[in-house]
Amino acid sequence: MLTAELKGKVPSKLANSEDLLMSSVFGSLKYLSSPSYLQAILQSSFNTNGANLKFNTAFTECNFEFWPRLINSEPDLLLHLKDAEEEEYIICIEAKYLSGKSSEEDTTVEIDERQNHQRDQLAREIEDIHTDSCLNLMHADKRNIKRTLLIYLTNDTAFPFDSIKTSTQHIQIKNYPITEIFWLTWRGIYTILNEITNYKTFQDRILLNDIKLLLEKKGLKSFDGFLGKFKQVSPLKLTYYTSTENISWAALSKVESIQWNYGGTKIGNK
Repeated sequence: MLTAELKGKVPSKLANSEDLLMSSVFGSLKYLSSPSYLQAILQSSFNTNGANLKFNTAFTECNFEFWPRLINSEPDLLLHLKDAEEEEYIICIEAKYLSGKSSEEDTTVEIDERQNHQRDQLAREIEDIHTDSCLNLMHADKRNIKRTLLIYLTNDTAFPFDSIKTSTQHIQIKNYPITEIFWLTWRGIYTILNEITNYKTFQDRILLNDIKLLLEKKGLKSFDGFLGKFKQVSPLKLTYYTSTENISWAALSKVESIQWNYGGTKIGNK
């Protein structure tokens, strides 16, 4: 779909589809020669403390599962990552483009009676990715799981603290830390891709450049300064002039006296 979007072959009603954008960007990342590009993108996300997501070593494997049907949710993407030390990670990515969470927590209904549409979307997804059924779906070994977390990918220009904080309050996992929810922006992805100068293969370069072109087309390009050459402008010389003939103090020659009373009963003039 990446090429179709770039060539304008996608129906207008799908132009702003989050699923289509997710497929075009991350679906292309899936076919790169190395997970190092994806790792760079993931590590640009950060949590409420401003701490970036970090991994001890480089990824050696990355499995993608788009729109998996979990117990109570269907996130946009599940990643099962392995590094050189045989440690494994489960990362859930929930992507938004022009909309917010699909559902909020309905606290007017008892928690045991709430349906999925009455539960906070991110809270449901976080609960689901910590289940054995999710690990089985991703063929992950629970004994090797180093970390399980969620990345909230949005088009916001500022950290969506309130939205993430609200989700954390409704996660049905005791003492779940808000710092385990990370935020990533589409413009942040563009920035990372734009910083890459060394490509492992020629095909990697083609794919990554096409992803950048798509993000530019959708207005998801980060500001990288003013482009083009600037001409030198001669300094302006300004002179301010007012004739002294137009200034008159005659109106101030007569000042009426006023009476004042200060700290006593004596009255004086000024």
